Amino acid sequence: MHLALWTPHHTQRVIEGGHVLISGAPGAGKSHLLREAIVPGLVAAGAQVLVIDYADVIGAKIKGLRREVYGEETFGISSPNAPSPAPDLLKSSAIATLACDRAGRDAMAELLLRSLYYELTKNPPDRAVRRYLVVDISHQSSALSTFIILLREAVKNGFTLIVTCQSPSALDDDLFALFSTHVCFYHFFKRCLKVMSQALLSTDPSRQISGDRPMPLNHFGQPLATPASQLGTDLSRLKVGECLLGLPGAQLEKLKLNPWG
Repeated sequence: MHLALWTPHHTQRVIEGGHVLISGAPGAGKSHLLREAIVPGLVAAGAQVLVIDYADVIGAKIKGLRREVYGEETFGISSPNAPSPAPDLLKSSAIATLACDRAGRDAMAELLLRSLYYELTKNPPDRAVRRYLVVDISHQSSALSTFIILLREAVKNGFTLIVTCQSPSALDDDLFALFSTHVCFYHFFKRCLKVMSQALLSTDPSRQISGDRPMPLNHFGQPLATPASQLGTDLSRLKVGECLLGLPGAQLEKLKLNPWG
């Protein structure tokens, strides 16, 4: 598969391609893509965007986007009486950065997602506004108890989701089905390779095969590689900063994001 460079054109297509799942192993390039291309593209497009920045890899790098930094002393389990930041975060574009140790960030992420969920249910926003929810807590995306209910509530209220995930095979099937655009970086778990290769196939009509067709065999009677297994191999061979982009109704593209040139 030809390797091309990620351009602003790809960013625009991703922004317009519905809910987006950015999957891959730790360090593969998920947060880099958000920081260098997608979030700046959302800001430039004038969309209202809320970014949940778990590891402080995005916040200070984005110009023109309000940044709120939360520590345990201002919002967390050690400050139970602190006011919820959710109303302020949801009223205009912002990056919510969680700044404390790893265990504290996990608890704070849970608390923040819960507070955003309750605020959305209590005070639904104007659906006429173009809104995006960007959640970059990929190691915890399938573990946080409020993760799924927040995303579903956000979708119900007109948000477009852009979510990173290290273990897409652990996501609820109904939630996974929401994502129509996939940006797949390197995976090392076989179950994730299988799930993401099937997801990519679902976006590319030129690679889909009829379910009633028999599996092709070679002259020894052995099964040939299927499109899904071929894509799984492609995913397992990606290098840092390389990804496969699957957009609805478009052919798959293998891309590299600067500065990994």
